[in-house]
Amino acid sequence: MDSLILQIFNIVTGVAMLLFFLRFMMQLTQVDPYNPIVMSTVRATHIVDIFGRILPTVGHGRINLAALGLMVLVRLIDLGGTNLLNGSTNIGPDVLLLELVFGLLDDFLWMCKILIYVSIISSLVMMFTQAPTPMIVLVMQMTEPLYAPFRRFMPDLGPLDLSPLVALLAIGATRFLLSYAHNFLLQGML
Repeated sequence: MDSLILQIFNIVTGVAMLLFFLRFMMQLTQVDPYNPIVMSTVRATHIVDIFGRILPTVGHGRINLAALGLMVLVRLIDLGGTNLLNGSTNIGPDVLLLELVFGLLDDFLWMCKILIYVSIISSLVMMFTQAPTPMIVLVMQMTEPLYAPFRRFMPDLGPLDLSPLVALLAIGATRFLLSYAHNFLLQGML
């Protein structure tokens, strides 16, 4: 029964984290606000607007500190709830901070990776159907900033775009290095 509760808890916190990530990325990439998916996500994450009265947006309105703050809060709730449901209530503040920072970075990179996979599938669907749906347009707008740094140094291969693959490799390497650094620091604390 406890494992079922833990799984439901992790699903709820994962969905909340995904919604806040989408809201953050939508504002960061300045997608079309009249896209029906964007409008639905904004309605589902209305709490970001409430927290936005406390935490302002920076970077010319592109970086939503309220969404970032809520992602931190959800991650803290996830860490505390998971430890409580697993029966380990004695976690120090240093380990909690380490888990929070590395967990947030890993979650962000994982969600970017999923977004790239969705972008690859969406581009294939659009290639065959020749009909851009609101979802495909949104995914393309959100992944463009992820590809832009790699497109600067990659050769132009015409219709073949390798920047999603290079971005996936970079994310994979970064996640590996983060995991190594996390384990190294965690062993130093214990």
